[in-house]
Amino acid sequence: MRIRSFCAFSAVAAAISLLAACGSRRVAITPEQRERARKVPVIRAIHMVTPPFLVTTPSDAAGLGWGSKAAVGGMTSSDTAKSAAAQQPKSGYPDVSLEMKTRILQALRQAGFVNFTVVDGPLARPPDVDEMDWYRTRYKSGLVLEIDVRGYQFHYMPFNWETYWMGMGGHARLVDAGESKVLWEDWCNVNGVTDSAFRVDVKDFEAESNARLKSVIKAGVRKCADELAGRFLGNPAS
Repeated sequence: MRIRSFCAFSAVAAAISLLAACGSRRVAITPEQRERARKVPVIRAIHMVTPPFLVTTPSDAAGLGWGSKAAVGGMTSSDTAKSAAAQQPKSGYPDVSLEMKTRILQALRQAGFVNFTVVDGPLARPPDVDEMDWYRTRYKSGLVLEIDVRGYQFHYMPFNWETYWMGMGGHARLVDAGESKVLWEDWCNVNGVTDSAFRVDVKDFEAESNARLKSVIKAGVRKCADELAGRFLGNPAS
């Protein structure tokens, strides 16, 4: 029971940490700003580099000694999940930030925003650089739509050690580079602790070329992208 308590605490703590990581500020776009964005000649659409997903297994639970880690790892096939994570990047795994950007742009173009110029490659912003200075230095002026994914991970379920929940936080912002101003900023959260659609069995980390795993990842991207696009367009249901 002591091992189970440690593992359950670690899983719950991870879910709370994901929510905190995704909880960046929200800036609502005004109808006037939305219309301005629709009419400007160009909006640059960029996406940021997303690190490979992390996997936390029961053997990683805080408070376990070496002997307990080995025992728990053996009982729960932890090595299966770890080996799958170590194979990234691997052909067939989606680039989650790119796919999220592509789906958001598809929705916005259907709504009449036909002025996007897509920057294909992922960008990396140094963590010690002021974000507004980075936009102004890189783009000088104009609007920039940035998409990135944060808190991308798989974590075992409390008291169900061979089931893993996926956490994924999507983040989007529209910035006026010349004025160093955020016109819109929002985030979405996919959390398999509360939604069973985003859970996988430990065997899914290697079965059928990870087909189930990839399917869950892509479903998370779709959910986040649709929420973000809907909020940008003023859809209160998103």
